[in-house]
Amino acid sequence: MEWIKCSERLPTKFEYIGCVSDGKNVWTDIYYDTARKVWITENGIESFEDVENITHWMLLADPPK
Repeated sequence: MEWIKCSERLPTKFEYIGCVSDGKNVWTDIYYDTARKVWITENGIESFEDVENITHWMLLADPPK
């Protein structure tokens, strides 16, 4: 899997991802709400430190079988 620039493409709604803000902070279990255009954590929190600075994202790997 490779990092995708947010300027090129945003994830689809309810697609949990990993993302990077400011090139240094890595976040997981986040999705992008395409209707409201906000990043949301698994807890439903819409804003947290550096969320507006997310620059890249990638799909999370499937869990082991």
